[in-house]
Amino acid sequence: MWLWLSVVSISAVAQGTFPFSLSLQEVTIPGMPGIQSYASATSADGKWLLVCGRTDGLHDHRPPFSFPVSEANDAVWVVDPVSKQVWSAPISGLPVPLQNALSATNVQFEQIGDVLYLIGGYGVDGADNQYKTYSYVTAIDVPGLVNAVQNSQPIGAFFTQISDSRLKVTGGYLTHFNGMFHLVCGQAFDGRYNPHNGPSFTQAYTESIKRFNIVAAGGTLQIQNYTETVDAANLHRRDYNLVPQIFANGDTGATVFSGVFQQVLDIPHFNTVDVTANGYAVRQGFNQLLNQYHTAHMAAFDAANNSMHTLFFGGIGMYYHDAGGNMVTDSLVPFVKTISMVTRFANDSMVEYALPVNMPGYMGAGAEFIPSDSVARLANNTILDLNTISNKVLVGHIVGGIESTDPNIFMFASSGSSAASARIFKVYLQPGAFSINDHALTTPFSYRLYPNPTSDDVTVEVKGQNITIELTNVGGRVLKTTVIGNLDEPTNVLFSLRDYPAGVYLLRISSARYSRIEQVVKY
Repeated sequence: MWLWLSVVSISAVAQGTFPFSLSLQEVTIPGMPGIQSYASATSADGKWLLVCGRTDGLHDHRPPFSFPVSEANDAVWVVDPVSKQVWSAPISGLPVPLQNALSATNVQFEQIGDVLYLIGGYGVDGADNQYKTYSYVTAIDVPGLVNAVQNSQPIGAFFTQISDSRLKVTGGYLTHFNGMFHLVCGQAFDGRYNPHNGPSFTQAYTESIKRFNIVAAGGTLQIQNYTETVDAANLHRRDYNLVPQIFANGDTGATVFSGVFQQVLDIPHFNTVDVTANGYAVRQGFNQLLNQYHTAHMAAFDAANNSMHTLFFGGIGMYYHDAGGNMVTDSLVPFVKTISMVTRFANDSMVEYALPVNMPGYMGAGAEFIPSDSVARLANNTILDLNTISNKVLVGHIVGGIESTDPNIFMFASSGSSAASARIFKVYLQPGAFSINDHALTTPFSYRLYPNPTSDDVTVEVKGQNITIELTNVGGRVLKTTVIGNLDEPTNVLFSLRDYPAGVYLLRISSARYSRIEQVVKY
């Protein structure tokens, strides 16, 4: 099958203003665990409760070594960010279903008052040693558990758990508004991860929004008022960011930002989906390009201008700025340092901005933004109220996540590594408008590759202006370069792989301010 790709070039052509500047300050807390893809809650006195997740970095691509049991988080952690103290309690003495739920990764979670709710997640079942997505619903008494961990007391009394097969989900998001829980997107994944879609797993995207109530009654939990809406075209996504929103008409809800993977192409989604109490709406005419995987994020609302700002801190994205300030795209979807912001204006239009400050490394994926109690919040305490800030103020912390040494370390990299991060960054906002660039889309070239995979040659059919095409191995060594001028009509460029071993190769197709990287497989 041949597929034409109209490639977008993104250049800073217009400016907007954000009424506050943002800065980061790293803090060190002795004994802080390295943890990623976890669940968090905050006690009334400002302590953090951290459960679930993993203590290693990006998962291995080899099935026997992916998601080892030894790297699952096997403790309950309590952190005081003010006194910089850390306490922990092992989960090993709890019943196996609780151990499963509390050591799972990519769990859906939401805190309502003093209760942290956990749903699903992926891990190794201690009962049968099988890798699976769980269907647990677990309610945690946050103040009781925090106090027990701090005082080295038994922790088993602070959990209530049931199982419901309808809620077997990992990599989705759980949110609560209008008196109901909303479990949005995600997947059911059973078995060992295999990037080549081998027989080691089964995978089914939920492609749905599940709405329900969780009711505590008689010492147990009940799922009530359950409904499910399925949309295979627009809700086929996981590992994304679902962020609380105040919409232009004043309604509250949440927005599905980006996520992976498209059904036809192995790249992220670029569009967004607004979830409201009455349904959902796919956002037309807007593409989120800069941060497309689950990362630390923050929502802030400017009521004076009816503007909703959503900030994303690093993580993984298909588009990024190179050292020269040019925007490039990488279909390998690398780790990025970008801090971006999507603003929804009073007229309901949306614009994406790259902020002038970056993360200090390739970090943010699988991290959480834990809000500070020093600023007022709206919409059930989920959205920062910008109009109450009059001086520099701590608005929250970026905690944990995956930190990588390089942009691309998965599968095709010859070097580089990642780890679960124990690093913590304070996030400050300070009044004072500053200019930020948004991005306009143009089309400098289009192309198609065929055949791919190939046994010998691959053809690049390309049309555009002043284009360079490089064939490299996965280690970056250039095998062949072709430079072509102005092409008003499609032109074929042949790259021979006959003298090279079977494996994965990369084609970089570049114009003056834009480049695109594609994988080519020789069998």
